[in-house]
Amino acid sequence: MGKKYHLKATKASQFNTEKIPPQITGAYSTTPTAALQVIEGITLLHIKAQMESILVKSRIKIAKLISFLTDNEDLIKQFATSSSDSEPDFPPSPRPQIDGPDSLEVRYQGP
Repeated sequence: MGKKYHLKATKASQFNTEKIPPQITGAYSTTPTAALQVIEGITLLHIKAQMESILVKSRIKIAKLISFLTDNEDLIKQFATSSSDSEPDFPPSPRPQIDGPDSLEVRYQGP
């Protein structure tokens, strides 16, 4: 006679259906990929990119702040040890002057 093949029953959870091309099975997924990712707890790509950009921006700001503090360490120490009664060595920064609540004109009052 011919060869006999023994088929072993497999649990559905052990059977990986992702490897079977949908062209063979004739089944196509109607669930959006983003919805499946949310169900599985996978962070969506655009959200992950947005989180990464926020992280990079904050790292850059911290690096700039550290650089500023390092470059101006002597000035900061001088300012911290000077008495509050004395006048500062530098002029105050210009302040914006707005004429009225409906006015769009902004003038700067400089030193």
